[in-house]
Amino acid sequence: MGFEGSVGLLSMPLEFHQAVENLDVWSASSADITFVITFASPTGPGFHGRRGFLASWRPLYSNTGAVKVIGSPFNTFADAEGACNTMLMHLEGATRSFQANLAAPPRELHVGLALVQHQPALFSDAEA
Repeated sequence: MGFEGSVGLLSMPLEFHQAVENLDVWSASSADITFVITFASPTGPGFHGRRGFLASWRPLYSNTGAVKVIGSPFNTFADAEGACNTMLMHLEGATRSFQANLAAPPRELHVGLALVQHQPALFSDAEA
């Protein structure tokens, strides 16, 4: 059972688990995307930075860097988790749109070829 979003039925909500013992790092994966939430504060042990829960994502099987989830850092873990689930919905929707475009016939190419076929004088030797 999935959850309903603006683009239809999607995968299950992300389930975060503590990724590193004794550090405030949680991770979750869905399909080919991994999400990480870390807690930072200006002082004390752990990650230093602006106080809050920083959420990021990146493709699971890629050597690219992580992308910060908009709104980070969040005041609560629940807010960061919710933002990650919302980001997942957007990424899955974008992936489905991209795949649909790949499967569709290239209409612009056919229109361009029809134009060339109907006007062969555009490429005649006389103009060269």
